[in-house]
Amino acid sequence: MSEARRPREESPNDRASRRMVRVDWARAYGGDAHHVECAVPGEPPPQYLDLPVGTGTRRYRLVRHPRTGRPARDPSGALVFVPAREES
Repeated sequence: MSEARRPREESPNDRASRRMVRVDWARAYGGDAHHVECAVPGEPPPQYLDLPVGTGTRRYRLVRHPRTGRPARDPSGALVFVPAREES
């Protein structure tokens, strides 16, 4: 005869493994990597991205809304990144 099974208690590790990682799309505007798109994980989004260009990588920074400070998005909903200033 079959035995009635008790549901197994859920551990904190089980709950953590089910969490989804938020992924947003980012698009570079201007510079060597103009219109390069990539996926960026995490909440909040990273301040800087190193994007591949012909001879290496180029650093781009996240644009923020001037009043609210929230990450800027283009019309398609992608996060907006622009070339970061070169440090001297």
